Amino acid sequence: MKGDDRPEPTIIRTDIMERQRTQEALEAREAQYRRLIQQLHAGVVVHAPDTRILLANEQAARMLGQSTPQMLSRQASDPVWCFYREDGSPMPVDEYPVSRVLATHQAARNLVLGIEHPASRHMVWVLVNAYPEFDAQGNLEQIVVTFIDITERKLLEAEVQEHQQHLERLVERKTRELIQAKEQAEAANRAKSAFLANMSHEIRTPLNAVLGMTHLMRRDAIDADQSDRLDKIEVAGRHLLDIINAILDLAKIESGKLELEETEIDISAIVRQLVAMLSDRIEAKQLALRVKLQHLPSHLIGDPVRIQQALLNYATNAIKFTEAGHVTLRVVLEAERADDVVVRFEVEDSGIGIAPDQVSRLFTEFEQTDASITRRYGGTGLGLALTKRLAELMGGEAGVESTPGVGSRFWFSVRLRRGPPSSSDAEPVSWSGVPDVPARELAGRRLLLVEDEPVNREVVLGLIGEWGLFVDTAEDGAQALERAQQQSYDLILMDMQMPVMDGLEATRRLRRQPATARVPIVAMTANAFAEDRQRCLEAGMNDFLVKPVDPDTLYQTLRHWLVA
Repeated sequence: MKGDDRPEPTIIRTDIMERQRTQEALEAREAQYRRLIQQLHAGVVVHAPDTRILLANEQAARMLGQSTPQMLSRQASDPVWCFYREDGSPMPVDEYPVSRVLATHQAARNLVLGIEHPASRHMVWVLVNAYPEFDAQGNLEQIVVTFIDITERKLLEAEVQEHQQHLERLVERKTRELIQAKEQAEAANRAKSAFLANMSHEIRTPLNAVLGMTHLMRRDAIDADQSDRLDKIEVAGRHLLDIINAILDLAKIESGKLELEETEIDISAIVRQLVAMLSDRIEAKQLALRVKLQHLPSHLIGDPVRIQQALLNYATNAIKFTEAGHVTLRVVLEAERADDVVVRFEVEDSGIGIAPDQVSRLFTEFEQTDASITRRYGGTGLGLALTKRLAELMGGEAGVESTPGVGSRFWFSVRLRRGPPSSSDAEPVSWSGVPDVPARELAGRRLLLVEDEPVNREVVLGLIGEWGLFVDTAEDGAQALERAQQQSYDLILMDMQMPVMDGLEATRRLRRQPATARVPIVAMTANAFAEDRQRCLEAGMNDFLVKPVDPDTLYQTLRHWLVA
């Protein structure tokens, strides 16, 4: 029939083919999308807005301990899912990543969660990110959750943390051990110091009596034989005193308690004094004493007492081991800088010399080079060791050059600081001894002698008996307080260690009384450590004398506080 207006069938067939091609393209892209997701190393789970799982790759299934079909039948709130926080506590469902996105419509990023694997029951740690995706109208279309397995990293972190904690425990234990060792060392050092201080006191107290009585007996009229015997007693006593002084000095150096003096020194005066001290020994052995002193800069700062002590150790050894020939004292300028100089002291002798294999032992404490020589000449092995330690304390060194049968040259150096010019030149110390007639200076002054040891009281009374002083005595600090209340004194000589009340407490109490607040109090004690001197000064004493007391030093001290 002509005039039929129906559309051509080919037009309908064309529209269906276009839609079919579009659908096939979409399916191809989706298949490609799924293949890409499956190939990812990260786990991927896509949730619908109702939390149903729309898509999950094999990595996610493996990490979550589920098969892919099992996962596609789950929801995010299904009890099979159980996340754990890093501290090991279970995470509430409303804090799950999908729950957070649903509540906020915002991404949940970098959450570290633990999942207990259903098969192995081991904890799998994952880094989770959850992202919302919206359609064109802004409605939530799906939630994409990614899982990255960080179990190995967590295990490594745990291992590192455990190792760190182990190290911390180890360090803590070692620290405790070091503290304990330090405390034990300090306790041992305190015990050693206390022992040495006690031994010093116990040795010096009878030495004070021995040397003091020897001096008093020599002062009286005696014959030649008695004088010779007294000389031998004094030499033995002085030798014993040198030993205890050397031991104490070494102990002070080891404990870091030896303090060097910082004062302007005169090297030529030190050498002159040393020559005066050695002259009798040199003459007795008929040796030649030579002195070679190089010109040195003026106004040098150092410790003259320790320099003289070190030089005296060398010189006495040189005289001891030299039967004939000479002993030479030499002082040279070794180095000079803007702020300081290095001075080298040498003692050379023509004595027996030292074998090369014995030289290395010379400067070690309590060492002698040869037992047979020691039996012949004596010695403790302390003098050279002390000289070396003193030189090092003063910024220098010590050493020796020796040839057996020819002689030796011992040397030490010290670093001396340059000081500003002094306002006046100091006079060298006088070695003339106690004045023959001191009574004119000290006569009529009244002293209180506080001393618990009867022999030492007798010694002091004997030493000052000819000086015209009026002397009262007390046997302890309590008696001293009683005497001071009954009588005024110009000076008090105070022992430290006494029964009933020691000298420190007695001094503190005397200083609190107006009548004795300004009376000079001089410690006269066998306690020879620097801290003993400091304790005396802190208690209120004015000066400090160490037993055995040298008569000249005692006189000069009394003169200083009573006359000067």
